[in-house]
Amino acid sequence: MELRAILGKEFEGIVIEFQNRGIIFEGQFKIMTSMFCKKYSTEFCKLLEKETGLNVWYGYQVPYFFYYDSERYDKKTASLVAEEYQIKKGNL
Repeated sequence: MELRAILGKEFEGIVIEFQNRGIIFEGQFKIMTSMFCKKYSTEFCKLLEKETGLNVWYGYQVPYFFYYDSERYDKKTASLVAEEYQIKKGNL
């Protein structure tokens, strides 16, 4: 199954959030489970780049993935923002 089809209607919200904030996190959207992130991170970055025109990278702040616009964030800053997000969610 093609990744775009797996993402379904939720992809539109992911794109909007990424364009607005420049960063998204594992668990932020229903589809973005740990298994999804492990299996599709590279392909997901390519799809998100194609859709947004932004330079999408991903990282792993143990134990969670995050995806960021490398023009807005360096990896260290994105990692700190991801950690803060997971702490606020009660995951760390």
